[in-house]
Amino acid sequence: MKNKVAEIIKDQAYQKNGSKVVFTSAIDFEEATFIDNLIRELRPQNTIEIGCAEGASSLVIMDALASSGGQHTIIDPFQTTYWESKGINLLQMFGHDQYKLIEKGSEIALPALLDKAEKFDFAFIDGYHTFDHTLLDAFYLVKMLKPGGVLVIDDVQMPAINKCLRYLYNYPCLQYKGSSMGTSATKSRKLFDKVKGGVQLISGIIPQKWRSELLNDSVLRSDVKLGLRSSMVAFQKTAEDTREWNWWKSF
Repeated sequence: MKNKVAEIIKDQAYQKNGSKVVFTSAIDFEEATFIDNLIRELRPQNTIEIGCAEGASSLVIMDALASSGGQHTIIDPFQTTYWESKGINLLQMFGHDQYKLIEKGSEIALPALLDKAEKFDFAFIDGYHTFDHTLLDAFYLVKMLKPGGVLVIDDVQMPAINKCLRYLYNYPCLQYKGSSMGTSATKSRKLFDKVKGGVQLISGIIPQKWRSELLNDSVLRSDVKLGLRSSMVAFQKTAEDTREWNWWKSF
């Protein structure tokens, strides 16, 4: 990240017209560094983001994207209304104009982009945080990602997002790429993880075909094992999605 961008993300604030503007909804410095490193490694030409808000993640993405001269697509139905254009104004402050803003819900915008055969190298989801909406975003973005492209999802600690990621882990065309900001568990959380670990050990006496029905997936596959004890997770698309019409894996 450029020094000025890094400073803004660290401070979670910036100066505009002599006044201090403080982020109320933004990625932190470790998450920003994670995204920055991924984009600089990938050198993508086309990136897409669900949720711009005050523009912190958009700024980090476009700052890294500038080195490869790519184009960024932002989907945020509330950018000029609720967010009062704070995100795009921040981008303009830094001279970034290689972006397209779509002010529609992702459930409308993404199918339209797929219908136009749009393709992306990098995608970031930080939109509506229900399970179904996050899964919908991921479903369309995986279809539009080029093989080798990377999908990043924020707010992993939220139960709905965690559950969605457990489903995505089963996709044959996705491979875990990495995670950001491993959170330190509380004493009670560590104790609970140990209890689940004990249950996992004795689950060996249960026939394989019954385990997924009798035991919660978080017992069979712990957050630590999957890299979900974090705030942000990345998957890399290894091939096109060729699942059969009746594909299913428990999650």
